[in-house]
Amino acid sequence: MPAGIELHENIKPTVIDDLQTPIEKLKGPVESFVPKGNKEVIEHAMQTGHIQARAFADCSMFDDTDLAREQHKLRQEAKRTAEVRKILAESELLPESAQLDMRLAGLFIGQSLARATVVEAAAQDRQGELAGTLTDDLKERYLRQVDISQEILFPLPDHETAAIAARNIMSHLASTNETQFAHVTAKYEFLKQFETPLSNELISGEKRREWYEMLHEKYDPIFAGIREEVGDASLERETLLQATRLFMEAQGIPLDGPTSNGWTTRYDKDVKGFRVDPNIREVVVGRRDEPLDQLGFEKLMMHEVVIHVTRAENGYQTGYPALQNGLPGNAEPEEGTGLVIESLWSGEPLNQVSREDYRYLVVCYSDGTMDGEKHSEEETYMFACDVMGLRPGDESSKQTGDMSLSQAGEHTLRAFRGMPPERRMYSNLAYLPGKLNMAAYINSSERPAADTLAWLQRGKSNPLDPEHEDIMEQVERIGRAA
Repeated sequence: MPAGIELHENIKPTVIDDLQTPIEKLKGPVESFVPKGNKEVIEHAMQTGHIQARAFADCSMFDDTDLAREQHKLRQEAKRTAEVRKILAESELLPESAQLDMRLAGLFIGQSLARATVVEAAAQDRQGELAGTLTDDLKERYLRQVDISQEILFPLPDHETAAIAARNIMSHLASTNETQFAHVTAKYEFLKQFETPLSNELISGEKRREWYEMLHEKYDPIFAGIREEVGDASLERETLLQATRLFMEAQGIPLDGPTSNGWTTRYDKDVKGFRVDPNIREVVVGRRDEPLDQLGFEKLMMHEVVIHVTRAENGYQTGYPALQNGLPGNAEPEEGTGLVIESLWSGEPLNQVSREDYRYLVVCYSDGTMDGEKHSEEETYMFACDVMGLRPGDESSKQTGDMSLSQAGEHTLRAFRGMPPERRMYSNLAYLPGKLNMAAYINSSERPAADTLAWLQRGKSNPLDPEHEDIMEQVERIGRAA
């Protein structure tokens, strides 16, 4: 980690009572708040640079938008859990396992309630906006619910982390496209100070070699076996699904079958990319802009299966839903560990400009973190295009991958999806700080690489959070750790 940058503390969960402020029951079906024409909106922006205000207002924030339907049930469970936890805290006779059960139940309910609340509050705000019934009092209530929920679920915008993203992006632009760099610094004066690159690699050469050798010794035979069965060609759709199932089996992940209750896997053309749903133990292979080559597939498996799926499955095996779905504050280490493991597998440096830098900076620009002014969907899209060196309508800018007009649209969508006009979605802020923090953690670990990996795979917790580590120690002591 660069000198002078401290590890970012995870946002501590707000007490459940803060999420108990009454919200009216949804007047319409939650199904109405699903993505509508996102592909068409982005394609139009790619051609013209224009995005209509509120174009992403009806997007779902999460795949499981039915969480909004669970509000009443969740609040009842939250109340009961709080009452039982109070009784347990006052009793010295109940076993440690019961105390831990209620502690984790409370955390799980609080996390789920935050996700449900942000969906419902934003949906209510949108319905009131469309119906012309949104009073100032209601608006204030909904925005408070959105803010509380996001504080529990995601990191908040941070100037130091935004500066790291800006330095990576601007130094890359200066070295690859001087004309575009001059255009960007003239148009966005606040970026002029970020030309100097970050020189230090985040993980030492010795540590990287140790991890590279460990990972390849463990997984090279698995990938060789998959190539023998699926072939050496690029992977997409059904072949990517088949290869993913083979890797999951080799990793020891139980798959669903006639006599087993394991993970389900499926291809869905309506899903973009690759999705892991720990709650229902499902992997969805979606459509891609281009097929994956072998290295791309290997990196995908490192990130999605070795980290996300394995952590979820080990959490499931403990019997605690909170460790299967993620303790509050888990978003950063979850995504960050996946990114770091990708780099350690491929040998690619961690301090080069990457998608998580653009994700972070685009959210911070839209939110006003960079220049003190909130920006519209169109302004944000053009900012993303500018810093990525792209021009809408330019055929050469329509290439697929991380540096494309389509990806600039995706960054913009993820900053605005489902949110009231006064707020931005912060889920994209988890990747960069997560990568920085987990790189520092791995670099400083005194355990052998294989033991550190196993430690990170125990469940969906944050090894940098003392409360999470205390919970994991209790789980292992009681004997329910995977």
